[in-house]
Amino acid sequence: MHYMVHAFGSDHSYLDIDFNNPAQSELAARIVANCLWCDNHSVDENEVWSWSLKRRLQALLEITMVTQGGEMLLQVRCSNRLCDEDIELPLDLERFRQDVNVDEFSFSVDSTEVMARLPNGSDQQRWLQSPVFTSSDIARELVLRIGDRQPGDDWQFPEAWLPNFSESLERQDELMTLEISSSCPVCENELNCAVDLETQLLASLALEQQKLLLEVHQLALAYHWSEAAICRLTPARRKFYLAQIRDLVEGASLQ
Repeated sequence: MHYMVHAFGSDHSYLDIDFNNPAQSELAARIVANCLWCDNHSVDENEVWSWSLKRRLQALLEITMVTQGGEMLLQVRCSNRLCDEDIELPLDLERFRQDVNVDEFSFSVDSTEVMARLPNGSDQQRWLQSPVFTSSDIARELVLRIGDRQPGDDWQFPEAWLPNFSESLERQDELMTLEISSSCPVCENELNCAVDLETQLLASLALEQQKLLLEVHQLALAYHWSEAAICRLTPARRKFYLAQIRDLVEGASLQ
C-alpha cells in the first residue's frame, strides 16, 4: 500500500493537536494518522495503533522531513561540569531511515529458532497502562513460534532467554537504543548522548505548530483570512505575505 505524506500544518485541523498530551504514543499515532493519506483520505488512527513501533517512528520521521527538511538540532549540555556548555548537535534525519517491511525477527536458544514480532502501538499502550508486566511477560506476548510449534496458552517465557531476545530485538529496531557521539566545541569533552528519537521529532513538530499559530495570527490580523485558508497556503506563499506585512510595518515606522 502506498501512502502520501502531507507536511504537518498543511491543514488547519493540525492546530487542534494537543502537544501537552502526556501520552506520547497517542500523540504520535494521531499525527501519523493525520499526515499520511491513502486513496485520498487520511489513514485510520486504529490502523496506526496496529503498526509496529518501528513503522510508526519511520512515518513520523518522514512527516518531519517533509515539514522542515532533513536536518534537526539536538539540544544537549556538556557533561563536563567545568564547562556545562549548552550545545546544538545537528542530526541528519536521512541516516535514520529504515526498512519497515519486516515485522518479525528470530533468535536462537539451545539450537532452537524462536520467531517473534516487533511490538506495536496497542502493545505499548497496554503495557504502559498496567504496571504488572515484566520483561518476560512482554517477551511472551511477542513470541510467535518456538521451532515448528506455537507456544501454548500456559507457556511462560524463560528469563534465561531474555538476553538473546533483547539483543535480536535491538538489532531489528536499532533506533530503540539510539546513541549519538560527538564532542563539545568548547572543551572538546567527548559526548555520548542517549536519544529518544520519537520524543525529539514530536518536540520539533510542536515548535512547527507554534510557528504556524503565530503566522496564522499575523496573517489573519492583516488580511482577515480564516485559519483554514491560511493553512492551505504553501509555506513559500505564507513567507511572501508575512514579508509584505513586515515591509509595511517597517515603512510606517520610518514615516
